[in-house]
Amino acid sequence: MPTSQPNVLLFLTDQQRWDTLGSTGRTPCRTPNLDQLARAGMAFDRCLTPDPICCPARAALFTGRYPHTTGVGNNRELPLERPALPEVFHEAGYHVAYAGKWHLGHGRAQAGFDAFAGERGREYKQWLAAHSFEDTYPYGRPEFSFYFDGDERNRISSPHTAPQPGLTETTFDTWVANRALEHLETRPPDRPFFHVCSFHGPHPVFSVPEPYYSLYDPAAIPEPANFADPMDGKLAFQRRSIWHGAAKAHGTTWEPWRRSMAVYWGYVTLLDELIGRVLGRLESLGLAEDTIVIMTADHGELMGSHGLFQKSSMYEEALRVPLIIRAPRLVPATAGGRRITAPVSLTDLAPTLLGLTGLSDPGTRLLEPHGRDLSTWLAGQEPVPPAFLGSGDDPTAGAVFSEYKPYQGEGMTDIRCIVGPRYKYAWNRDDRDELYDTWADPAELCNRASDPALTEVRRALRQRLLAWMHETDDPLASQVP
Repeated sequence: MPTSQPNVLLFLTDQQRWDTLGSTGRTPCRTPNLDQLARAGMAFDRCLTPDPICCPARAALFTGRYPHTTGVGNNRELPLERPALPEVFHEAGYHVAYAGKWHLGHGRAQAGFDAFAGERGREYKQWLAAHSFEDTYPYGRPEFSFYFDGDERNRISSPHTAPQPGLTETTFDTWVANRALEHLETRPPDRPFFHVCSFHGPHPVFSVPEPYYSLYDPAAIPEPANFADPMDGKLAFQRRSIWHGAAKAHGTTWEPWRRSMAVYWGYVTLLDELIGRVLGRLESLGLAEDTIVIMTADHGELMGSHGLFQKSSMYEEALRVPLIIRAPRLVPATAGGRRITAPVSLTDLAPTLLGLTGLSDPGTRLLEPHGRDLSTWLAGQEPVPPAFLGSGDDPTAGAVFSEYKPYQGEGMTDIRCIVGPRYKYAWNRDDRDELYDTWADPAELCNRASDPALTEVRRALRQRLLAWMHETDDPLASQVP
């Protein structure tokens, strides 16, 4: 393969909301390195996860296919059984390296890796011991846990916070960034590379070292409009879920959540600095102009909105994630700093990368992706769909989809969701439907599924959702009335 083939460097965070990017102007959270990346590339303001939980979202990201077809339905259904991007790039002659959280099992799932480090932290703990550093990350400790089902083995992380003792240089996320640096520095110089730097944060537990723990003032963090959502016309199963239980245990007023949000932002700023460190090394090695750089996350974080914690919901806080793509020499310089508001999906990332690297010819279509190739948008070869303008426009135009499969003890139900430029519709298997006007009601406080004024909008969205389920062989398609 010619060495002129573009490289790919993908940064992946876990549970990071879109509004944590400083460039969005939505929060005081500071991300100067990601802001600079957005100014040099393209930022997607409405990128949605195809599944608001880790493993299914990651499987969809790396295959371009929705979760009900990948074999990864939830965090307990592993491993990935389909070919994924690492395998495709490896077969195309790329050096493939992965640092950090993979979370998709072994066997076929890990096919294609030339270098791999940090999946479960075993190597990190060995590194700590070899250098006589104490492991101060409090994952699994009772004060950072919420137990459900009356069984101490069934637990999720809580919103509790505490400063992490020790230095930033000894944290797991820093260790992951250093492995990514090693992969860059030791790669074969005669091969293009596909490298991933996958951080654990800002997923809870919310324990980071100073100065990041105290970087943001909790007193200055306003209460979200949907924190005290009365849930009128909403979903009964959410109030029975572990995600509501964890939120309620932390506090039913905004006061205890202020510190959690402040530490969450501090965690994001720490990750931004680590991303800046890797980008700086890419520059010093003379690789920046030949490398496509992407930053995204698997899903968002509710942080008490709608009385819920973490993810597993079709609300914007859980679905909406950052997506930035910088592709020097492949995208016109005039496109730098452009913001795209049309809905896109993490399933679009795999076909887009194949399009940008020229690997999307019939001989390399191992993925058979459901997602769209957005490289024509990036290169200016195809116009980005216009914004939704009025009631006469098609509410399903450019729609993307999301889904959810519960696991035992969680208290949730199967969900299928369609998101258009303005409206969001969800079919909940064991509960009522949902319909939100995300323009008029960005906090998603009013479920308008029964509103006569939106009957035609609801019908159009529901029909398109059902058509998508049939198109993708969704096993639940026959259960939708």
